[in-house]
Amino acid sequence: PATTKRPATTKRPATTKRPATTKRSAMTAPAAMSAPDVNSHQLVIFTLAGEDYALPIAQIKEVIRYTKPRRIASNDPRVTGVITLRGEIVPIGDLSMSLGVSPTASEQAKIVITETAAGTAGIVVDAVDEVLTIDASQIHTTAAINRDVMHGIAKLGDRLVVLLDAEALLAGIDGSAAL
Repeated sequence: PATTKRPATTKRPATTKRPATTKRSAMTAPAAMSAPDVNSHQLVIFTLAGEDYALPIAQIKEVIRYTKPRRIASNDPRVTGVITLRGEIVPIGDLSMSLGVSPTASEQAKIVITETAAGTAGIVVDAVDEVLTIDASQIHTTAAINRDVMHGIAKLGDRLVVLLDAEALLAGIDGSAAL
């Protein structure tokens, strides 16, 4: 039987083996760095009526393209209707009413699907801008804010971002979350 030679291009260069301790220490370093910082907050920043607002990322299930909600009768005037999201009926609320700004829903708008202890609900926003991690020292409070629905105001450079409380904004109707 004839033997075939491998082409010279498939030869691997000789390497020296690294000690096992080098690999092990490199693998344990990222785990130590991934410990959460209790003094930081990860936020989803969005725009509504030209103003910046934020919700904790832990309260956001997903962001979807705007779909016109199916109008329903509701005891709460902030509920604009419902949508179906993967077989689940999700109430959609008008956040502008809670914040005292003009509603500006357009085809470019997004629906932020939130998840709270009361349930799932969506809020219509003009745009979702970014996800940021901020330090607790960047959050300020003032007597002028509505502490029922706002945690405070984050100063991010020359921007002021109002930090909202999804639990309070989405107080339940009929046992599920709705605005």
